[in-house]
Amino acid sequence: MEIIWNVEPMEACVLVLGMFDGVHRGHQELLMQGAEQAGERKIPLVVWTFEPHPLEVLCPEKAPRRLTTLQERAEYMAGYGVDRLCVTRFDREVAATQPQTFLENMQHMFHPASLICGFNYSFGQGGRGKPEDLSAYGREHGIGVTVVPPVEIAGDTVSSTRIRLLLEEGQLRLASRLLGHAYGFAGRPEDGGQYLRFAWPKEKVLPAAGAYAGYIREKGKRSRPCLIRLEEQREGEADVSVLEDGYDLQGREAGITFMDILRKGGGADQEDIKLAQAWFRAHR
Repeated sequence: MEIIWNVEPMEACVLVLGMFDGVHRGHQELLMQGAEQAGERKIPLVVWTFEPHPLEVLCPEKAPRRLTTLQERAEYMAGYGVDRLCVTRFDREVAATQPQTFLENMQHMFHPASLICGFNYSFGQGGRGKPEDLSAYGREHGIGVTVVPPVEIAGDTVSSTRIRLLLEEGQLRLASRLLGHAYGFAGRPEDGGQYLRFAWPKEKVLPAAGAYAGYIREKGKRSRPCLIRLEEQREGEADVSVLEDGYDLQGREAGITFMDILRKGGGADQEDIKLAQAWFRAHR
């Protein structure tokens, strides 16, 4: 799967529109419908998104931390059959684009045979363009438009905003259920051995302080159980204890995934390790 910046005009495709932070269960519904349509038409499945998040440009103090980096989004999307992730750099010039011009540019670049968006998708200056405008444009130009309704879990709509709040509150199980996959991050440790300290990626949502059961995995190698600790007094760091003897990452990059919260707030190292070991025994 390709990540394409500076998009050039391409052949006909099924085009899915959105930010896709988290590639959560709602996003997955868009991608699955796109994959079905692309398979029927035997044309590529393409996602068009913007980077950075519009609020980072228009109102930085209100910009949310991310659930996924662009690379993580691409990796999840590949699992749903996306052929290309096309990225337009969002700036104030792009923000000033009129909705009609947005649609004309989209048609010129992607020649979509069909379009898919979520029920709350917006585009153009001030977000004035809405799904009904996409539908009207599609009827005028012979393009099929699918507007996917909200996906509800546990009594409310699945959204990136809701998932961010759940993580910050320490409600990891429900956050994972809404995501449809485990939350995590990637990085290189500051030291080696079984007890590792990672710098927390500043752009990503930081879960509530506490101890978590999780997995650590180097690319191409098996996952190993670990204890992850996030402390309020060290907000920019994550401590990871590998629960297998003889493991040493030696400064190599690894992915860390959160499986369950063991406790919130502060706690003792040895007690946390016992909690994590007990969790993994119960989940074999």
